[in-house]
Amino acid sequence: MRVVYLSNSGLYSTPLTGSSKGSPELIDGNASYSDSLSGVTDSAFTTHVLYASATNNDVKYAYRLPSNSQWQSSQDSPFSGSFPSITVDYASNDVYAFAIQGSSIVMRQRVPNHPWSDQSLVFPVTGRINPTLLNSNYASIGGTNSSNLEIVWTEGIGPFNIAFASIPLETVWSPYSSPADPWDGYGIAPYGQYFANLGESVSPSTGMLTVRQDLLSVTGRGLNLDFTMVYTEPYSFLNEKPFNYESYPWAPLGDGWQLNFPWLNDTASPEFIHLWNGQG
Repeated sequence: MRVVYLSNSGLYSTPLTGSSKGSPELIDGNASYSDSLSGVTDSAFTTHVLYASATNNDVKYAYRLPSNSQWQSSQDSPFSGSFPSITVDYASNDVYAFAIQGSSIVMRQRVPNHPWSDQSLVFPVTGRINPTLLNSNYASIGGTNSSNLEIVWTEGIGPFNIAFASIPLETVWSPYSSPADPWDGYGIAPYGQYFANLGESVSPSTGMLTVRQDLLSVTGRGLNLDFTMVYTEPYSFLNEKPFNYESYPWAPLGDGWQLNFPWLNDTASPEFIHLWNGQG
């Protein structure tokens, strides 16, 4: 058993064996002496801690392998923010870091033996009023009925409210899913390469369905004019709305439908380009 705690001289860990107590181990002498500390142990008995820096607004991370005698501090910070919290996925031993940034809650995933920077920032909760005192569940298990990340926080300016969010873990297997970012893979719905049969196709990454419907086809001399629509099935949902999914903004074709032309979202800085046949 290992106790991790903050003092006015830094972040420490002390091993406990039965009734005996080991010597304190200094993890970081530059940790903020506050309530900004969160820790978990994964299924391989690696201990992960997330805490605030004493000198800036960075959230810092350290871990200790069961086979090592010393703590390892990550060279890259997951993000800046306040009230950091960490959750482990026992199915993969991925860890998920959370913190408050202004009126939003930021999240980042870390895969074992990879830096935080391999995964992109996600903002699952935005537009809150004075969010504070963020906390997350200790562990989830992908691919089971416990495959959601649960977070809770307070908000408002008095009287305060307690708010809750449940974030689904992306648990599908794919031969193309490393890294798991949709722009880095070969098939995460509605983007990527597909197995096709007539006008329907299925992403090998997620099993999500894509349907193509012809509206008009005019045969030309070597070049045909085709107007088609494509339906792409959302990959996941958050608060009963599609999550990590861009809806077609340029024509009211119905939920999930888009014209089969390349397009960008209508935001000031679109992040994705959508290609033909639901790929992107």
